Amino acid sequence: MLREALPEIVTGSVPGAKAKAILDRRNEAVPKGLCGSTYPICMEKGEGAMLEDVDGNKFLDWIGGVGVLNIGYSRPEVVEAVKAQAEKYFHGIFNVYVHEGYVKLAEMFNETVPCKGGKMKTYFANSGAEADENAIKIAKAYTGRDNIICFSGAFHGRTSLTMALTAKKAYALGMGPFPSGIYRAEYPYLYRAPKGCSTGRNNRWYILW
Repeated sequence: MLREALPEIVTGSVPGAKAKAILDRRNEAVPKGLCGSTYPICMEKGEGAMLEDVDGNKFLDWIGGVGVLNIGYSRPEVVEAVKAQAEKYFHGIFNVYVHEGYVKLAEMFNETVPCKGGKMKTYFANSGAEADENAIKIAKAYTGRDNIICFSGAFHGRTSLTMALTAKKAYALGMGPFPSGIYRAEYPYLYRAPKGCSTGRNNRWYILW
C-alpha cells in the first residue's frame, strides 16, 4: 500500500518524462503566478502522508494541502462519506435552499470553538481572504470603528483589502490604491528571531487582529 511505502525516486531525477510533459502544458495553460514556485511534482494519487507522481516516484508529503489535509490522503471513512454524498447531490447554495450538512457542521463548530459569549453562530467562506474580509466587515459593523490593526510580516490574502493588510508587497505591486486606515504592530512572539537573523520566522504570521 502506498500509505506504508517509503520515499523513492524511480526516474533518476524529478520531474520524470510524464511529469515534465504535464508541467510544460501547465506553463502554456495556467497564469505564471501559479507556476513559478511549485515543486516539479505531478500527483497521481495519495494515501496517508505519501503521494505518488505520474512517473511512479513516491514522496513523503510535508505540505498536507497547506495544512488542509490534517488526516492525510484517502482516509477510507472520508472516501466513503464523499461517495455517499455524491450519490445525493454535489452542491447546493445555502442561502437559496438549506441542506442539513451545513447546519450540522456549523453546530459542531459552535460547540467546540473557544470564543467568548454564550451563543455561537458559524458561517463558511470560500477562502482565507474572504474569511478575513468578512471578519473585518463584521467587526466594523459591531464596533462602529474605522481602522484595522494587523501584525508585521503577516499574510492575509490577495483581494484588495487583504493585499493592503499583507506585509509582502510583491503581491500588491501595481494594484493600488488600497483601503486606508490600516496600522501595523509587531507580533508579540517570545521566540522571535533576532534582527538580522535569516531564519525567516518573522515572515510567517497568518493572523488578523
